[in-house]
Amino acid sequence: MTNLESSFTGCCGLELINIENGNPVYDSRENCNAIIETSTNTLILGCKNTIIPYSVVTIGNAAFGGCIGLRSITIPSSVMSIENVAFSGCVELMSVTIPNSVKSIGWSAFSGCTSLTSITIPNSVTNISNSVFSGCTNLTSIIVENGNPTYDSRDNCNAIIETGTNTLIAGCKNTIIPDNVITIGDYAFYDCTSLESITIPNSVTSINEGAFESCTSLSTLSLPYGVTTIGENAFYCCDNLTYISIPNSVISIGDWAFADCINLTNVTLPNSLTCINASTFYLCENLNSVNIPNSVTTIEEAAFDGCTALESIIIPNSVNTIGLSAFGECTSLKTITIPNSVTIIDRWAFTRCTNLTTAIIGDGIKKIDHSAFSDCEGLTDFYCYAESVPTTDYEAFLWSNYTNATLHVPSASITTYKTQSPWNRFKSIVALTDSDPLPNSINIVRIESHKTNIFYDFSGRKMQAPKKGFYIMNGKKYIKK
Repeated sequence: MTNLESSFTGCCGLELINIENGNPVYDSRENCNAIIETSTNTLILGCKNTIIPYSVVTIGNAAFGGCIGLRSITIPSSVMSIENVAFSGCVELMSVTIPNSVKSIGWSAFSGCTSLTSITIPNSVTNISNSVFSGCTNLTSIIVENGNPTYDSRDNCNAIIETGTNTLIAGCKNTIIPDNVITIGDYAFYDCTSLESITIPNSVTSINEGAFESCTSLSTLSLPYGVTTIGENAFYCCDNLTYISIPNSVISIGDWAFADCINLTNVTLPNSLTCINASTFYLCENLNSVNIPNSVTTIEEAAFDGCTALESIIIPNSVNTIGLSAFGECTSLKTITIPNSVTIIDRWAFTRCTNLTTAIIGDGIKKIDHSAFSDCEGLTDFYCYAESVPTTDYEAFLWSNYTNATLHVPSASITTYKTQSPWNRFKSIVALTDSDPLPNSINIVRIESHKTNIFYDFSGRKMQAPKKGFYIMNGKKYIKK
């Protein structure tokens, strides 16, 4: 055989490995119980009885991956590189010494080594990839030797910090983030299931992709003012996180940042945010309260999909687009108010909101896409303030209760709605009245002591020359025809 890489990965009971003499590509020199690629001196497969020869230069990808019986290993001073997932899943590995010859450690090289308690990075190492110790739940001590030109573990922080950028690239449950760290790097605490709390200092400006992903015991967290970006998946699947307050310094929250945080009950979003990204709160099934600031213009796809405890949501006047499945399967949602600023409601935006009874749509709506309100079984009243019938997919209300519901529209538009599908399938179509709920909440409207003919829109803005539509005049709703 001339291609054996990864052929026996995960064979946890493997005790003896031998390559016959004369193989042109591989050998198992010095009875090492391993497969070595002869030309490159790369160990590509080992087992629990392997003794790494001093001639080996590289420990290859997944060489000991899933080797459950491996409890200790001596890496000789000839080794210069430990490649991706080299020791991943060695759950009984308690001790490993990295020699001063090693220059690079690959992605997830020691991930899932749950018995590993301490690690020392020698001063020869100048390249460490992401997730190097992810899932090492018992790791309590991380030390970088003095004199390393690239990394340090300043202030006995129990972490690896990239010195030149002040980026923390790997931590453990005992990490104390120094107050001069600027960035928490990609997957720095990924799958650190024993991390219960962490203090993020005021110096931190960025929390990168997957930084705290799957930290399932993390229950308390305070983000300091100064953080500007939260990366994709940053807190994905933090099961015990119940509350998060995001400071007004944050301008960007990545996709899936808080997805699957199943015990998150409420969240405060900053006024600096302009977009709620895709799947940001996907499957946060206990989220019952969230404020959307009036700086937000777009709610992207699946942003709140599967938030089954969310009973109500206020969408501010700044929002113009509600993305695909943005509120899909929010099964506790009873009323939704969509302001005049929204022009597009995308596919499945409110699909399977089975307890939704009332929807109030502002006059700015131009398009309601496929299945936007499908499977809304409890729908009884749909208020649409648009005088021009929005472009609406034939199946926008597919399998909803709309054939038994009432559609409320401007009186001048009733005939048009009655002639266009799917609107003409509502049980009844009636004119909007003064007592109907409004699509926008009024912020502040000052009413003069005497009656005037000054018009205000539903956001409280004075209108100099209002056109046909709905307004506030003398403290009451007014229809200008």
